[in-house]
Amino acid sequence: MERRNQVALGIVLLLGVTVFFLYRAPERGERVGERARPVPKLAKEQIKKVTLTSKGKTVTLQRRKERWYVTTPADSPADKYASETLQRKLEELTFGDLITERKEKHAAFEVGADKAVRVQVSDDKTVLADFYLGKAETGFTMFRKHGEDKVYQAVGFLRSTFDKEARLWRDRRILAAKREDVRQVEFVTAAGTATLKRSGPKAAWTVENTPVPLPKLDEGAINNALAALQSLSAYDFDDTISAEDAGLEPPQASITLSLEGGSKVKLLVGKKGKEHTWVKGSAQSQIFIVKHHSLKSLVLRPVDLKDKTVLTFDKDKLLSVHLEQLQGASPQRVLLERKDLGWTGNGKKIASIKKITAAVKTLSKLKAHAFAQHQAEELGLTNPLWRLTLKLADGSTHVLQVGGVNKEGSHGAQIDGSEDIFLLRKHTLDQFLLEPSKFQ
Repeated sequence: MERRNQVALGIVLLLGVTVFFLYRAPERGERVGERARPVPKLAKEQIKKVTLTSKGKTVTLQRRKERWYVTTPADSPADKYASETLQRKLEELTFGDLITERKEKHAAFEVGADKAVRVQVSDDKTVLADFYLGKAETGFTMFRKHGEDKVYQAVGFLRSTFDKEARLWRDRRILAAKREDVRQVEFVTAAGTATLKRSGPKAAWTVENTPVPLPKLDEGAINNALAALQSLSAYDFDDTISAEDAGLEPPQASITLSLEGGSKVKLLVGKKGKEHTWVKGSAQSQIFIVKHHSLKSLVLRPVDLKDKTVLTFDKDKLLSVHLEQLQGASPQRVLLERKDLGWTGNGKKIASIKKITAAVKTLSKLKAHAFAQHQAEELGLTNPLWRLTLKLADGSTHVLQVGGVNKEGSHGAQIDGSEDIFLLRKHTLDQFLLEPSKFQ
């Protein structure tokens, strides 16, 4: 009996030990310890130079103290976000599984030298890592160490971080100035020089100097210009053109900002190419390329600083609108008159006043988006397509003429015989320039 008890106790102990080790053992397919690393872990202080090669082009970045610089293909400060992201991704580099050891699979995973981006990392003396980044698949990027056939999974979509055009690695900021710090701004163009100033970041702008009367300033245009200057970024760099050939000595236009504290920054604007303009900061040697649209709100003539209100009146005080379509085989006219809280067209009551109500609302707060840079005859204003004559309850009359030439989606307009030529977008004109028959 005693022997049987001893055997039973032995069996229980054996089962217990077996269960213990079964629970402690890893599941099938589970790795024990750290995953294999094809390259060693990189620390921030080690990463001092990174060379990137893709599609036969090479970019080299080098860290000098805490700042990154591009050294190839040009010597230039690096984009802060792009370079710091690159450094962080190298520090955080982690791996999944080994995918294949077969060289013939390199093309499918895009880790061959012809399709991959090659990354070489050094401490400025010794190469610490040399590898290729290829195809992205399900949260991983295919990874191959230079000189080896093994292909691993690198965690994350890394290709976009490492594979950029050279221009995107360079610092594309042109001016360093915060718009709230600006106390004076000077716009210089072929049309003259306008200087504006303010006492503080929320103070109103006042005219210091201008060749044309500016009875009321367009504060929006000034603030938009400052915002555009603060965020102005180069599309590309021109490292070969001279300042003279770029039209920067002398410049075609300039904007000078005087900042709180007395410092100044100045943007020089050069000649126009087919799709771009050359610019530079006055204290810089680097010549930048910017797209034309980036300068639209920056290169302001004195007249562009003027308030762009065309018409403003109380819509309930409008008595009549004489709408004339002056060109075509048979010019059309309609006299719209307010009668007994309604409207008539050529003496006949308008069945639906929706169109005239919408037209009057637009006219009562009519504002242009810009002043024209073309002459009146170029915009068809010497022989206008439309004429509107508005009579108000206070006895005043306004005459608005609109040209028939469409320039980039806008038409020229003049009010009350003024020499100022406004630009009104077509979608604005469509709200009140309806064929006279539409109101009958």
